[in-house]
Amino acid sequence: MDRNRPPPCPPEPPPLFYNHFRDKYEAMAYVLRRGVDAQAALIGGFAGHDRRELAALLCRYVKGHRALIVNMISYNQQNSIHEFMVEYGSLSLENEIKEKTGLKTIPDDVRHSIDIWTRGALGYGLEWIKGGCKEDPEDVARTICDSIPSLLLPYLESDR
Repeated sequence: MDRNRPPPCPPEPPPLFYNHFRDKYEAMAYVLRRGVDAQAALIGGFAGHDRRELAALLCRYVKGHRALIVNMISYNQQNSIHEFMVEYGSLSLENEIKEKTGLKTIPDDVRHSIDIWTRGALGYGLEWIKGGCKEDPEDVARTICDSIPSLLLPYLESDR
């Protein structure tokens, strides 16, 4: 090595996964969304499937990735992941109702019912995850689906 020459510059580091997101919560939300989308792809999309079947599929996915999800939701200083999950669930249900009914806007009472149910179902699911996923995913899915408010049932047809 020639001591009179400066050492070669190190190559530029490759872009990190984290650099594509505003913060780690956005990155975690992306990971969750990819997981849900991958489950949808396995069955050719969520449309046209029984709600309990879909809920059970997602519960099995969550149970299989419990350690990752517990780490994501265990940070108490911010609740970005929780809020992402509520927003994602609420928007998915709103879009489903719009598609099934042809509505362009969701009535306020229906939107409030969606929000309340989504938060309750998510809370129940998170407690299941934190508790070690001891109950069978199909039982958890059944409980979540059976708790759909009666106000929403006409909009969801017989998907209960």
